[in-house]
Amino acid sequence: MCTQLSFLCYLALTLLFRLTHCDQSLNEFDTYHADCPRIRRAWHLLSDAERDLYISGLMKLRENGQQNVDIDEVIAIGSVHADVYAPFIHKTSSYLFWHGYLTWELESRIRNLGGKYRCFAMPYWDFTLEAGREDHPLIFELGGLGGDGDPANHHQVNGYSWPFTTQQYWTPTDCLADDDQYPICSVKRALRAGFVMPTAQQIGDNIINNPTFADFATFSHISGQAVHLIDGDDQMDSNGDAVYQFTQSYEPIWYLFHSMIQYHQAIWTDCNQYDQIAVDELEKHPEAFQPFCNAYDTCTLNNNGYPERWLQWELDDPMHFGGKLIKHEWSFINQQDLTVRKLYSLPKWNIIYDLADGQGFYTDAGLKEWCDGKLNSSWFILDERGEESMNYDARKRGSFLDLSAQNVLFGFVAFGSVAWLGFVSLIVFGVCAMCYMYGYKTSDRNTLKTDHQSSSYGSMYSVYIS
Repeated sequence: MCTQLSFLCYLALTLLFRLTHCDQSLNEFDTYHADCPRIRRAWHLLSDAERDLYISGLMKLRENGQQNVDIDEVIAIGSVHADVYAPFIHKTSSYLFWHGYLTWELESRIRNLGGKYRCFAMPYWDFTLEAGREDHPLIFELGGLGGDGDPANHHQVNGYSWPFTTQQYWTPTDCLADDDQYPICSVKRALRAGFVMPTAQQIGDNIINNPTFADFATFSHISGQAVHLIDGDDQMDSNGDAVYQFTQSYEPIWYLFHSMIQYHQAIWTDCNQYDQIAVDELEKHPEAFQPFCNAYDTCTLNNNGYPERWLQWELDDPMHFGGKLIKHEWSFINQQDLTVRKLYSLPKWNIIYDLADGQGFYTDAGLKEWCDGKLNSSWFILDERGEESMNYDARKRGSFLDLSAQNVLFGFVAFGSVAWLGFVSLIVFGVCAMCYMYGYKTSDRNTLKTDHQSSSYGSMYSVYIS
């Protein structure tokens, strides 16, 4: 009995030590129901009801926008990427972080709806699933987002492959269809002829074989092209340069795509163990981040005549965001500057990626082997025991009813509850007191027995926490 109590006392003390030595303030910037982590899951693994949370959330935002470009929150966020500055940011070291922030803002607006949306997290589209099926992509067939556009009406999606009318979900660009009247214009999609989607192995090779940030970010443009599967063949502008046919940033699929891009960036950071670097020391680690701009005509000569304050891409330089977003008081950038340093660590924004059981992209890209022993449980959830579906709802609600060590510790890290600390402390002292009293009594009778058979206590899952 005493041996069992001693073990429980040791276990409780260990748990209390781990608890009190974990970072209780990982989230620094998220204020939208911050008690509920943003657990991002693969779109193709969601149920219809879970996918509908994104779609109905979008439609609620559009309804609240009252078809007014100055009120609509989706338009405010999308306008940033439709701004004249957007092409420049793609040429700099800031572009991955810049896009990740826009994804976070739309995620936040849906969470801000409250109720069933309070714990919403932006799903990610594993676009490598489309390799070999570019003419009938899975993202079109899963339901809810519509499909290809009407070739007889400038590729309009509304009312053709998507049940929502233009009045319900509109964009202020590409006003080409018969009933389009600026700014209330329909969503457009057209599959590109001959488009070749990168495979999981190709994306994995880029992540694994480019350990320096400058190389990784440069080669990430390979995956960055994937979303252009659906925006039609290139058109020629007045200078004879090829431009994309349709504006992407008001497109619902665009945000699922950039959630996946942020997954790529996060797994690159984590499995190179750059997550171990304190963000206030990043300038000492050029392998983890190195500022660059790869367009001499724009970056150095400034042929576009941009204001000097826009031509910044260093670690602590305030990023520029055009469009309407900065004018809205609810936006992060309305209240303070945003920098690469602030955006570097996902837990500071309450984001965590769910890899389910690790099958699919994580394994096919070679990441399972490469990341072995490196995954940070504050950045990624990986359940290789096949209990993902059972435990997801508990994690989403912050429930501690699943008493596996992994979920208990995840809950502590995610929520940092002082109440739980007090509760565990009571358990620690109660168990230890019982052990002490029992040991004292049995020792006094000289009948104390020692038995250290570890098999009596079952097995425990170890958790990598940094």
